Formats: sequence, C-alpha cells, structure tokens
Amino acid sequence: MITRDHRVKALLTLATTAGWLTPPTDEAIVADVAEACSGFVDEEGIERDPADLIAGLKATGELAQRIAQAIEQGGWASDRDIGK
Repeated sequence: MITRDHRVKALLTLATTAGWLTPPTDEAIVADVAEACSGFVDEEGIERDPADLIAGLKATGELAQRIAQAIEQGGWASDRDIGK
C-alpha cells in the first residue's frame, strides 16, 4: 500500500513557482526568522523553539533532495533541467 505525504505535494508546488520568483533578501529572511523564533506556535497551539525549526528545515531539505532524485531517476528531467 502506498501512502502519500502532503509535504511532497507542498514542496512540489513551492518548487514549481520558486524558479520564477526573485529570492527574498537576507534582511527579509532575518525578519521572518526573528518573527518565527519569538513565540512561534503551530496550528495545534504547541510552541516551537528554534531547534525545532532547524530540525524541520533540515528534514525539508533532505525530502527535497529525495524528490529531485525521484524526478531524475524517473526520466522526467532532461539533461538541461538537471544542469548536465
């Protein structure tokens, strides 16, 4: 049985539009990080600390790499798409 994870679809959606957009400035990133690290509470009302955010970002990066590998191995990407 194959179970699907909503995070995969969310990352695919983010990646689809990320190439079209100008990346945020370092200042904008710092401002958003400061906001997230000061009293960040998730949708269940659980307060998270910066260590939780770092762990989540690392896990997201690893998942993004696995998605990219699946695209490459599945034959969906051309050599141009993957920088060869």
